[in-house]
Amino acid sequence: MADGSLVRFEIGFTGGGATSGQADAGSLKALEDALSSPSGAPLVTLESEGTRLLVRTSEVAWLRLHEQAKRVGF
Repeated sequence: MADGSLVRFEIGFTGGGATSGQADAGSLKALEDALSSPSGAPLVTLESEGTRLLVRTSEVAWLRLHEQAKRVGF
């Protein structure tokens, strides 16, 4: 993921809920790092186009990232 680009994501929570959207690659990298480290940040902020989503990492059950394929044309 290149920093500054928007990446589509889906996050599932331990209580059964889920959310999705787009966030900048740097924010999602911070979330991935927090989830993969036992001493990771307890709260991560995802930012995209004026919107902030605060994610409590202890409540995340799964994370899905959708890399956009580079296409030419329509």
